[in-house]
Amino acid sequence: MLATEIAADTICPTENTKLIDAVTAFSLYVIQHPTELQTVYVVPLRRALRAAYPCSTIRQ
Repeated sequence: MLATEIAADTICPTENTKLIDAVTAFSLYVIQHPTELQTVYVVPLRRALRAAYPCSTIRQ
C-alpha cells in the first residue's frame, strides 16, 4: 500500500473534537448520502469521518 493511500484512509480529528462533533458529521453525511445506509454502518461512518477530519500530512 502506498503512503498516500494510507493517509487517504486515515481520520485525523483535532484534539478539541468532541463526540458530538463526530456524531454531527456522520448525521450530515447520511442526510447528504441516504443510500449509504444500505451498507454496513461502518462504511458510511468511516467515509463521513474521513471527509470531516482529513489528514493533511502523514503522521510519523
